[in-house]
Amino acid sequence: VVAIYRSYASIARSWLVTILQSVFVAQVAVVAVSALKRMGLYQEMYGFTTLRLYVEWFIYFTLILLVLAVAALIARFSFRRFAGAVLVLGALAGVIVSWVNVDAVIAKENIMRWQQDEKKGLDVEYLSELSLDAVPAIGELLKTNREALTPGQALLLKSYWEAKQNQVASTTPLSYSWSVMQAKLTFAEVNSQLGNYFTDI
Repeated sequence: VVAIYRSYASIARSWLVTILQSVFVAQVAVVAVSALKRMGLYQEMYGFTTLRLYVEWFIYFTLILLVLAVAALIARFSFRRFAGAVLVLGALAGVIVSWVNVDAVIAKENIMRWQQDEKKGLDVEYLSELSLDAVPAIGELLKTNREALTPGQALLLKSYWEAKQNQVASTTPLSYSWSVMQAKLTFAEVNSQLGNYFTDI
């Protein structure tokens, strides 16, 4: 679409070319919607990961670009205007994705998915690889559902919990962040309720 759009930038486009391009965009949109549906089913069955979330968000971004392409074709935008809109949307998407707390979303959604149906399982090994951003969600899990954890899962969370506490303890004023503050508050609250939970493992 971009190549043909650019080639017709300096000459009049026929409506036949516009219609064929729009049909092509619609076909790609069908593929994108199908991929989005399959990714949703995959996440429902196996949980969220960073890569799966990025793939899902990229498909949403692709669909937005496809809608923009059809609108630009029908409205007969100039190539410069079309390319500028694409660049602006790309920059906006980058800002939004950078702003989202990915590890917190993954931890929260995976734990919630497991709490709703324990048959789906909880990938504690993956949770234990997440950053400090996952501490509040894991802390909530320990407060409310720690009895449902297997000994192996509890051991992994113990290692994660201790490692992140050491990370927070070694934080300098220059490296202090919102994540560190949230984790520190969570440690204080949850540790007061855990008692001998980790020492007995």
